[in-house]
Amino acid sequence: MVEELLWMWRKMKEDGLEQSLYNFNSLINGLVNAGMVESVVRIFEAMREVNVRPDSVSYNTVIKGYCKVGKTRKALEMIREMEVGDDGGNVGPDKVSYMMAMQACYGEGEVDCCVRLYHEMKEKGQSKVVKGLNVFDEIRRDSCGANMAVYTALIDGYAKTGNVDGETMLFERMRHEWIKPNEVTYGAIVNGLCKGGRMEEALGYLEFCKENGVVVNAVFYSSLIDGLGKAERVDEAEKLFY
Repeated sequence: MVEELLWMWRKMKEDGLEQSLYNFNSLINGLVNAGMVESVVRIFEAMREVNVRPDSVSYNTVIKGYCKVGKTRKALEMIREMEVGDDGGNVGPDKVSYMMAMQACYGEGEVDCCVRLYHEMKEKGQSKVVKGLNVFDEIRRDSCGANMAVYTALIDGYAKTGNVDGETMLFERMRHEWIKPNEVTYGAIVNGLCKGGRMEEALGYLEFCKENGVVVNAVFYSSLIDGLGKAERVDEAEKLFY
């Protein structure tokens, strides 16, 4: 299929036929699905050479391609390019652009990046502080798809702002939606509980993870050790080292 699309594109170019936005987008999509990202970039640049202005579909398909092969930084650069409008048009990043980038950042463990992108999407020029469950409700209203990456990013945001009740309530909603938490999610929830001095609950999650085969990473243990130390439970903190 991709070979046929490339042949058609070359033929149209050789014959001097007009190449439409639809044709370019179809070709880019085919190349992305085939994992041929370098070819995608060349075709994207070729659009400009023949004065075909990329639209949001063009950009988002390229972003999808970059995310698919792990080139998250390139995907973020495309979002910035959409913002400044290098092509003279008003093609700004949309929900699809941001959600793909958030997924990619989450996959690389860049939870802070997820939070930044979400707030950039929703609150440009406004406060960047997560306030209550209204953030979660915005996601639902906008039909962005509250997936694990979004949940984990927001839980982490609550933890870092000291909103323990908010993070635990959001965590329960996550499980109610049948979205399975992973080790990063548990690490975020435990971090918040430890900062809030709720050590018994945090230790309960440690036991749960051990019993259910969830990997407990260094951040998880670091939060517990720090929390137990502040609670003057040094003996228990020391036991976590062994």
